Amino acid sequence: MKKVTTPPRTSRATVDPRSEILKNPSSIWSPNDVSERDSAPHPPPLPHRLADPVPVVLGGTALWFLGFFVVLVVDRSNSTLLWTTLSGGLLGIIGYGVFYWQRRAARRGSRTAQQGLDDA
Repeated sequence: MKKVTTPPRTSRATVDPRSEILKNPSSIWSPNDVSERDSAPHPPPLPHRLADPVPVVLGGTALWFLGFFVVLVVDRSNSTLLWTTLSGGLLGIIGYGVFYWQRRAARRGSRTAQQGLDDA
């Protein structure tokens, strides 16, 4: 049997530098103090027109298709750009379909639907 030794100590006592720097160290928020955490003001909810993602999704999909038609008219030989813009438009349609499907499931009250979509 080989000689067994204990590993060296890797930790040593440290001093919190905030307690030396701050003038009032008792005002530091600690996770155990629940009263300060609960009294923090919450931001107001977004207006409905800013919280609704439908215009952004449909606008982005329309821009992808607009880019596809521009590439189709201007530079039909660039197949990479042509397929990229067509794929962007088609993925936008698929993404909107999934979003619409999840929103309908949330409104219907399905247990497997994402939460928070019915009020957006």
